[in-house]
Amino acid sequence: MDGNVRGQKNSPFFIRSFSLEQWEEVVALWRRAGIQLSRSDTPEKIQKKRERDPQLFLIAETEDGRIIGAVMGSYDGRRGWINHLAVDPNCQSQIWVRA
Repeated sequence: MDGNVRGQKNSPFFIRSFSLEQWEEVVALWRRAGIQLSRSDTPEKIQKKRERDPQLFLIAETEDGRIIGAVMGSYDGRRGWINHLAVDPNCQSQIWVRA
């Protein structure tokens, strides 16, 4: 994904591609959201995953730079998966976007 995508008009967040510099903040978000991390969730393995599927790891970030959501997917050429999907528990009851 190139650039930023804003949620619904006037939403207070952007959808951006994940960068490895955001690793610690995303891991903290996953833990707050109750996601169990595995051996394949190390920075080194995530970097390899990003090289293979860079468009499948996205974050939701507020205008002040706080990460409030993250989704990491994978694709084997035929099937796709959502490996981790989290929204900050403090933001889960807020309606910011609509399908």
